[in-house]
Amino acid sequence: MRFLLMIPLLWCSSALAQVQPLDFHNHKFWDKRNIAIHSANFAMQTADAFTTRHVLDRHNGIERNPWARQFVTRGWGGQAAYSWGLSVGGSVLTSYLMHRTGHHKLERILPMIEVGYTAGTVFGMNLRHRDTPQLP
Repeated sequence: MRFLLMIPLLWCSSALAQVQPLDFHNHKFWDKRNIAIHSANFAMQTADAFTTRHVLDRHNGIERNPWARQFVTRGWGGQAAYSWGLSVGGSVLTSYLMHRTGHHKLERILPMIEVGYTAGTVFGMNLRHRDTPQLP
């Protein structure tokens, strides 16, 4: 029985050995894939900024992120500094450092994690306050 289970695994592994791996080492930092990833990050941070300001200004909400709270309590200027300066800028900087040190998979994965986290914040927390009554 074990032998029958091993046959498909061995067969698939020999087929995968012939697939050419993607050449991560010979690409420019601002290639199409990184532009798409960082554009998605910028879009999610923009959505987060607008929904956060909406919740804070109109629904008497609170910022639960202690790092962001220091910035967003100071209005749109602080919100812009945090959302686009630290979040987007920090993501691009981290991705570029991963690129320069040869960690090309991390260069792409880390900003994708931030996009997913920010999307969860926007759709899971900020937009949930649409149904709460607004301040007069």
